[in-house]
Amino acid sequence: FDYADKHREELQAYNNASSFINDFSINKELLKEFNSLTKKEGIVFDKKLYNESLSEIKLLLKSLIGRNIYDNEGFYPIYLQTDAIFNRALEYYNQQ
Repeated sequence: FDYADKHREELQAYNNASSFINDFSINKELLKEFNSLTKKEGIVFDKKLYNESLSEIKLLLKSLIGRNIYDNEGFYPIYLQTDAIFNRALEYYNQQ
């Protein structure tokens, strides 16, 4: 929320949720800010676990930023990318 609030103008430069989804990416600066926040909150950094979870962390950060700026339109298309049950159902639906 803080990131989206601080960068609202910049994030609203994406004309719509689709533009945000396709063009916004989590950069090193944002990850550094995220890691600083976790440290401040007392979360112990585990490099191995962090590296194993990095793609999911990026996905969750992007989806939550998207929700803050574009509501559910900026959240679910990103978040559901890793939902196995949803994706299986989508495959089944597309085959019909």
